[in-house]
Amino acid sequence: MSQKKLKLKPDSTPASAQLRALPKRKVRYWCFRFKTEVLEGVPAEGAPEGLRQYFEALEWFSSWEDFAVKWDVRESNPLVIRPLKENPEEVWNQTVLENAVELPTKSSTKLN
Repeated sequence: MSQKKLKLKPDSTPASAQLRALPKRKVRYWCFRFKTEVLEGVPAEGAPEGLRQYFEALEWFSSWEDFAVKWDVRESNPLVIRPLKENPEEVWNQTVLENAVELPTKSSTKLN
């Protein structure tokens, strides 16, 4: 079975040109804002026009709740979703468990 490489036709609409010009940092910022809107109800006003719809139309998009948990944006092209192999929160918790040391405490400390 041969696999065909999918070639996407670049969209030449002004909105997509505007989206392509966004740096990764801004794209991630707005993705976090969209996630916050879904989780906490805080409106993500002022987002670049069409950014939310663009991501929601992508094949690998699952939900805004999954951003930075199950998927993130690609380093080289922030308008492409890349699935995360591991949950960053679980990786952090494991790192803390592996590297944390118990802090010394004085057992004879008197409180008023």
